[in-house]
Amino acid sequence: MQLTANAEYAIRAMVHLAAVPSGTVLSIREIAKVWEIPESYLRKIVLTLHHSGLVRSERGITGGINLAKRPDSITALDVVEAVQGPLELKTCVNDPKECVRAPACSIRFLWGEAQEKVRLALRSHSLAELAEIESGARSPHNNRNH
Repeated sequence: MQLTANAEYAIRAMVHLAAVPSGTVLSIREIAKVWEIPESYLRKIVLTLHHSGLVRSERGITGGINLAKRPDSITALDVVEAVQGPLELKTCVNDPKECVRAPACSIRFLWGEAQEKVRLALRSHSLAELAEIESGARSPHNNRNH
């Protein structure tokens, strides 16, 4: 399993939105520039996030996007699954009919455990938490570069 570029870019954009005061509307162009994401690509991702109910969009000259929910209520898993679909290490994990060896397959058990650990890690971090980490990483007291 590999997370797609869509998932990576979606999380970056959503963390960016989580880092600004609630209700702030940002342009897709601004977010794309900050995170070095092709703007046309980010527009497609934002459309998917909008259809998933994670962002709101406002049209017009002062339009843009903002979070549709509180950043502490949106997890990294929510974002990944919104743009990539259900997280699935192997199809047999979620659909035993895909495996002739199920339910006694030890490898299927292993894939299931690994998948659940990835899901747990992504589910355990909210956008608010990631935005806080990001702001600390970019503070003048921290010399790390991104």
